[in-house]
Amino acid sequence: MSNPDLINVRLPSARITPTSTPTAPQATTPPAGSPSQTVWPSDATERAALPANVTVNAANCTAFGQTGCTSLAGTAALGAIQALSTACGGCSMVITGGTECWLHGSRDPRCNGTHHRQGDYAIDLRHSAALDSYIQSAGTVICSPRGRPLYQIGNAVYWDEDSAHWHVNFNYTSCSGF
Repeated sequence: MSNPDLINVRLPSARITPTSTPTAPQATTPPAGSPSQTVWPSDATERAALPANVTVNAANCTAFGQTGCTSLAGTAALGAIQALSTACGGCSMVITGGTECWLHGSRDPRCNGTHHRQGDYAIDLRHSAALDSYIQSAGTVICSPRGRPLYQIGNAVYWDEDSAHWHVNFNYTSCSGF
């Protein structure tokens, strides 16, 4: 006895509704005839989300390529900065580098050669006795690029890049690229 319905598959139609995912604000190019620099987005929302013990050393950048500024616009590191603040007991932290990628060894095209860019997890933190003590006691040295120790704590690496600051890459656990 045959059953013709065994080969006829009837599935109810499903309605799929696409959802959008939030994206980091992107720098925009001014219209023709405008100044040659690219307008840089505000980081007011990111700065407002910082814990009280975390400050930024300079004003936000207003244009791509500007010097003397520090931007958090579009950083993916906010949650990790908040967690680090708690882990180090609320120690004072000063952010000295963020998403202003052109100041971190990359000269465009839109800075794909550095983790200091919008949507990524890199920041620089000024050395301080309390922060240094936390990183050195909680971290494990996993390599020493250019003769300077790189500590790992959880899913983050802290590179003692120079006497002025730590290069911190949250969501990264390798010596590769340092």
